[in-house]
Amino acid sequence: MLIDLDSRTFVIPKYAGASVDVRPLSVEAFQACVRALEKNKQAGAVALMADADTLRVAKEVLGVHALNLKGITVRVGGVTRDATVQDLTAHAPLFTAALSILTHLVTISAITEADAGNSDGPLPNSPN
Repeated sequence: MLIDLDSRTFVIPKYAGASVDVRPLSVEAFQACVRALEKNKQAGAVALMADADTLRVAKEVLGVHALNLKGITVRVGGVTRDATVQDLTAHAPLFTAALSILTHLVTISAITEADAGNSDGPLPNSPN
């Protein structure tokens, strides 16, 4: 059985044309992400954005497991430039993209090729 730990492209929902290369999480990063995301699951994205632990985990995890952000441009101090992965955790309007990536990283890290057939696709019998 082959477990694919290489990077793959993730299209970021609600950010038209935006994508990032992601790779499955280490065990420690997986545990930190699950704790951060589950802690405020019922409260929604705003509560996650307001949580210091979630921000810390996002900065640590995205810096290692998310690379090559494409398709988002920002204007900071009058200068327009391509956004970076670091921008996702530095600017609140981009933090929902960081949360989407974290959620996707947990998903691709929690299943195996044997479980899903293709870890980038939906699980068998899933409504998606």
